[in-house]
Amino acid sequence: MAVVNPPEITPAPTPAPQRGERATFKERVDAFITWLTLAVMQFAALAQNVYANAQEAAAKAGDALGYSNAAQQFRDNAQAARDAAQGYRDTAMQHRDDARAARDAAQVYAAALTATSTTSLTVATGSKAFTTQAGKQFSLQQVLYFVNPGNAAQWMAGTVTTYTGPDLVANITDVSTSAAGQTVANWVISVSGIKGAKGDTGGITGGTMTGPLTLMADPAAPLQAATKQYVDNSLNTAKLHAALLTF
Repeated sequence: MAVVNPPEITPAPTPAPQRGERATFKERVDAFITWLTLAVMQFAALAQNVYANAQEAAAKAGDALGYSNAAQQFRDNAQAARDAAQGYRDTAMQHRDDARAARDAAQVYAAALTATSTTSLTVATGSKAFTTQAGKQFSLQQVLYFVNPGNAAQWMAGTVTTYTGPDLVANITDVSTSAAGQTVANWVISVSGIKGAKGDTGGITGGTMTGPLTLMADPAAPLQAATKQYVDNSLNTAKLHAALLTF
């Protein structure tokens, strides 16, 4: 319900009755009483209007209070969501920083597993001394692989005898047969694994054929007939499979 404008009050008649004016007193009193009768009803309507408007104002005030409380709740929820988002952001940033730290540590460790050397050495087995970088993760008896980055065919493999960076001594036990005896002065050194044992030699030995090789049990049948029979059998098998698939 909307607020209603108050009803109008009829103005009192003028001039007001005066006791000293006997000639007009009765007429003016009658006019005043007539107005007062009407005014009483107008005053009652005005009172009802004021009361109704007061009720409407109270209702609007209650609605406003409810809206205010709802807005306050929305604000509190928004602040809580903002705080939670900031927490998620901080956690994500921490995970990002942890990942970067792990990445950097992994890169440092990976870099510590490789090295280079310009020591001029002959590709051969035996003890070899290299001058390389310090701070590498080369431990005693660790298997290392030495290769020329410009020619992958020139390589050696062996185990660490001593490493007191930058001095590295390795016992070379395996080399490239095609590069054996060649001199190399450019090495990339990396951690490797132990070479597996060589497999057993097969027991099949060759012999001498004493007759023609055929694909049929009957050596007198020509090879073409055997081939045709094989093709026919394969074709019949394929037709049977196709029939089964469409059954």
